[in-house]
This record gives sequence, structure tokens and C-alpha cells, in this order.
Amino acid sequence: MPKYTDEQKKKNVLAKLVMRGNVGGKYTPRKKVYSGIPKHERGNLESLLDELHKDGFIEYHKGKKCVSINRYKKDMVKEYLQEEVPEFYWDNW
Repeated sequence: MPKYTDEQKKKNVLAKLVMRGNVGGKYTPRKKVYSGIPKHERGNLESLLDELHKDGFIEYHKGKKCVSINRYKKDMVKEYLQEEVPEFYWDNW
């Protein structure tokens, strides 16, 4: 089985949030965004989420139990994920 790199995991988490439309005040539990990554590959997801938060891509809600995309960094997220997410998901941005 292919091994997921940290970069792939970050893109997977952000793509999941984009496809669910979780921006700003609309957030989702962290466990829901983990679902695209196999359980045996999830080891360092907490630290990767912290990195995404530190870089400003995501916001935490409810004491770090939920996440959403930072509404002020939507353009950066779109540029970062342009090849990962189908075009029709960007229409409502």
C-alpha cells in the first residue's frame, strides 16, 4: 500500500473541508475530516492540523474539537488545492 506523505494528508484534510463547504462559521468535527485517510496512516494528524492552523489555513472551534477553513485565507487554499478539488466545488466560493 502507498504511504501517505504529510503533504498529501494536509491536502486531503483541506480538500474534505472544501468539498463539505466548511468555511468560517460552518465547521465540522475533526474526526469527519480524518475519514479520507486510512487508520494506519493517521499517526501525526493532530500535529498536521496544528501546522495548518499555525499557517492560517484552518480555524479551530469548540476547543479544538471542530475545524473549518479560515475565511480570510480562502484564496490561498484554492491556489494550494487547485489540482486536488474538482472545479464545481469552487463555484460557491
